[in-house]
Formats: sequence, C-alpha cells, structure tokens
Amino acid sequence: MIKILIVEDESVVAWDIQETLEQLGYKVVANVTSGAEAIQIPTAIKPDLVLMDIQLEDEMDGITAAGKIRDRFDIPIIYLTAHADEYTWQRAISTNPYGYLVKPFQERELQTTIEIALRRHQLEKRSQEVKEQMISSLISIGEATIVTDHQGRILSMNQAAESLTGWSLPEVLGLDAQQILTFIQAQTHTQIKNPLMQSLHKGIQIQLSSNYLLKTKNGKEIPINSTATPIKSNHGEVIGSMLVFQDISEQQPAQKIQQQSQQQEKLVATFSQSLRQPLKLEEILNMTVTQVRQLLENDQVVIYRFSADGSGSVVAESVASDLLCLLGWEGRDPWIADPNYLSQYQQGQIRVIEDTYKADLKQGQLRFLEFFSIRSKVVVPLLTGKHLWGLLICHHCSVPRQWSQWQIESLKQLANQIGAAIDKAELVQQLDQANQQLQYLASMDSLTQLANRSWFENYLDWEWQRLAQEKSPLAVIVADIDFFQELNDTHDNQDRDNYLRQIASAIRQAVEQPTDLVARYSEQEFGVILPNTNTSGGVWIAQKMRGIVKRLKLTNFSSPMKRYITLSLGVASIVPTPESDSKILVDAANKALYKAQTEGGDRVVLEKFSKKLGTFLSNE
Repeated sequence: MIKILIVEDESVVAWDIQETLEQLGYKVVANVTSGAEAIQIPTAIKPDLVLMDIQLEDEMDGITAAGKIRDRFDIPIIYLTAHADEYTWQRAISTNPYGYLVKPFQERELQTTIEIALRRHQLEKRSQEVKEQMISSLISIGEATIVTDHQGRILSMNQAAESLTGWSLPEVLGLDAQQILTFIQAQTHTQIKNPLMQSLHKGIQIQLSSNYLLKTKNGKEIPINSTATPIKSNHGEVIGSMLVFQDISEQQPAQKIQQQSQQQEKLVATFSQSLRQPLKLEEILNMTVTQVRQLLENDQVVIYRFSADGSGSVVAESVASDLLCLLGWEGRDPWIADPNYLSQYQQGQIRVIEDTYKADLKQGQLRFLEFFSIRSKVVVPLLTGKHLWGLLICHHCSVPRQWSQWQIESLKQLANQIGAAIDKAELVQQLDQANQQLQYLASMDSLTQLANRSWFENYLDWEWQRLAQEKSPLAVIVADIDFFQELNDTHDNQDRDNYLRQIASAIRQAVEQPTDLVARYSEQEFGVILPNTNTSGGVWIAQKMRGIVKRLKLTNFSSPMKRYITLSLGVASIVPTPESDSKILVDAANKALYKAQTEGGDRVVLEKFSKKLGTFLSNE
C-alpha cells in the first residue's frame, strides 16, 4: 500500500485530504502541521510520497522542508497551495517537485497527480540504476579500465587495471590520477600529459598508440594502447573520464591483429561515449548495425525485435550494396529467429553457424538463407534486464567463415552495452510521456475537460502579444449560467456536474477556429478566447453558445423566470497594443456579463471600445 505523509497546518483541510486518500486506498502514515515535524517523520517511517502545503505558519515553510526531505530521503513531493506569488513559485520550482495542486481540488485530480508523481519517481530511479549498471558494465569488461570523477580523482578500477598498474583500488580510491598514472613517450622517453586529464579538460576522446609507455607502481614501463573518453551527463556536461588500456608487450607484430584490437577498443569506447548521450532508440539501433559491420568486416548486420505476440521484425540493417535487404521483414516463421533456440537466447547464449550447409537446419530455413545468399551467421541476444528484447545478427554471404574468439567476445560485450542503451532509451521515452501527461493535466479542468483558468490567462497573454504585432483584433467572451446558485442548492453534486459537462460541451461546439480556446473560468463561468475576431464575430459566437445551450433544454426548476438553463454572456473585442494589458479585455467582458445578468439573463451584451474616449461602452 502506498504510504503518504500530509503536511498541512489547516486541520480541517488536512483531515479532509486524509479521508479522501484513505478512501482512494492510500495509507496516511502521519498528518503534521509544521516543517520541522515533516523532516523528522521519514527517519522513522519513510513514506512513498509527501503532500506539502507551501504556506506553513512555523519558522520553516513548506518549500524549505521539501528541499530537506528531497536531499536527505529522495522522496517525491507534491505541493499544495491556495495561491503563491512569483518569488514563492520560483522557490518551489527549484526543489524539483513532482506535482502542484491548487486548493480546492477534485478527488480525481488528487489521485491522478499522485499516480503520475509516483510513476515519474519510479522511472527516474530506474534510469539512475541503468546509468550505474552501465558504468558497472564498463568496469567489468576484459580490458583494463579506470574511471575518474570531474576532478580526475579515481572512482573505480577493475581487476585487469589493478594487475597492469600494480595498484589496488583501495590504495588509489579518491587520489588524483596524475599521482598514480605516469605516461611516457617511447622514443624520447619524456613524460606526457595524463590522457585522462586531457579528456576531462578538452571534453574529447584521447588515444595513445603503441608509441607510449605506462609506468607501473614498481617502476616497470610497459607498452600500452589506451583510450581516455570523457563521461558526459544528459546535458552534455563532463562529469568524469574513463581510461581503457591494454598491455601490448606480448602482442605479435602482425599488423592485422593490432588493427583488430584497435578497432575493438575504438568501438567499445565509442559506444561508451554514445551511451552517455540522450539518444533515441532508432539512433541506437542504426549506430549499432553500422559500427558492428565495420568492426567485423562482414556483409550484413541486422537487428531483429520481438513483439509481444511472439512475432518480430527486422528494425535496423547495414548491408553491402550488392545484397538483398532484410529491413522490414516480419513474420512468425522461424527463418530469422529460430524458436528452438529462444530459451538459450533468453539465457544470453550466442549462436554461431560457420557454414549453413553443415548446420542442422530445416529445409525451409536453409532455402530462406540461400535466397539471401547467407552462408555463415552469428546470433547475439539483446537483453534488457532479463527480458529478451531482440537479436543482433551478423551474416557473411557466399562463403563460410570462421569467427574468431575476440569477435565473439566483442559482440557479447557490445550486446550488454546495447541492451542497457535500449532500456535507457525506452525509460526516457516513458518518462517524457509521463511528463507530457502531467503538463496536460496541469492545464486542464478535470470535470469539463476544458482548459483551466491558469491556461486561459497564459494563452490570453500570449495571443495579446502576438496580435499586437499583427495589429489584428482579439475577442473575449465570459459566460455565466443563470441562477446557478439556486440550481446548486436544489440539485445534488452528480446532477450539477452532469449539467456542467453538457454546457461545457455545448459551448465548445460553438467555436469555429482551431486557435479558439474555451476554458472553465470559475465554478459556473466559462471564458472563450477568439483570436482574429472583431466585435460582430464575437457576438455571433456568443449567440451561438446561448442558442446551443438553450436547445439542450436542461431543466432548471429553481429558476424564478426560466424553465430551462440559460446563459448570460458578455463580449468584448479590441486590437491589442504592446503597451496595454490583456486584463482590460477580460474586465470589459465581465462588465458586459454583469449587465446581461442584471437585465434578467439569457442574453448577450457587447462592451464596445470607443477609440475617441479610449474606453469600453456596453451595448446589448
């Protein structure tokens, strides 16, 4: 059960919120009135979420308390407030809240905001875990690897690096890498600048070839190949550096072996750097097939993605120009993803077929491979966690091929990197969708599904500035339900809400342009913004709204004059100017609305603007 802490100094409001939460199935672990109490609760009982009133009466306000809870306990915060000035709003934003509820709020709005906040927090935690897993994966690769922070202090060193340098991780943890690692130019035997520090300061990859030596703890100088790569945050900020290096003293002089090792190193380093970037899924897949084909020097590389129903399709491909393409191929047939090997793939096992004619393949599979001239293949599973997401498949065509051990190992290492990158990209996509949903809910009225007052005011200001530049008219309509208070007194909440939904839908039907905005302005008032609309156009739309609502024939026995629900509407239109304020247009429409109501309702009143007098004049 989700545990929630309520911090609210108005006891009636607090107990009302607690009762609502418990009805929704949440557990309220505490209901406190001060910031000081709030920051003590998580030390004993850690809640899953905190509902925090911004304005608290004691010395510590809600924003300060929220900041302390976030820093100490990493608990998502949703702010509660009736109002807030700009300074308070900016302070609240700086604490990275997970939601913002303006009192009073509906039960559905409260539940939706809580669920989105919890989901966002879950996704962010998972994204952080993926980042940590990727660093752990980099450290676990076979090559000697050292990772530093943004100041060049050593954070991690794998066993291969310990073996090569003679240093153990406990000895060097937190020390400056320049104190531990000395690099020497082989020909001149002069010390050079540490490549880790160069990578940090320049923000680029630094490579050292076989012309350089590394001085170990005991003074021995060993020839190495190394690559220092900056580690960057999602915002492009350099937050550390990673050094991958190899002892090449026992390598054979054969140029081919050396080039293959360098290509492997370059590819792994490139992937490591690329995975720090906010890449989209399509970019990750296309980059993978291109670089793997380049590394292995084979004819075709594809990525096959499984669907939920057990089928799948080829979603990325790099292929020689003289061969047939597989991109887009889909189906349930076992020609690409052999179902007999799914269990092995799910365990991370790689399948190698050096010669398709010597493999135990069914006739249908063999004909498929012959059609595409495939003679040899390596199939590498792509796992996201424990889920078999897809397959990385390397084809060699026309003739058989022997795949070397270093190629298989490289593919296995890269598959781990790719799986982590895919997982991260999909998590980021889910987080973006959750944020978009949160932004949408923040701008909408949950009952009528119209824009809320906040969005109405923001949109009005934006259109005011735009139309001031274009010197085009802007009209505003404010509509009120006649005798709504009497209706409210004589009907239950469900009937009243149904009426409001039907009236909102009717008003929305009357607008004609996609740029027109209909909003719920207050409990029974509706606001309409009509860009590029003059007075006659505004009156026309208002009369349409009045007529459509009247034709609904929603009974209103509480009205002393009307049998059915009717609207009073105030209209105002003006050509905005940069130096004027949009508030004058809303005030004019409200003034016209007031006159319509005092004259008995069920009518439209226009507040005309007099250029001569520089003010508005009412006119029915």
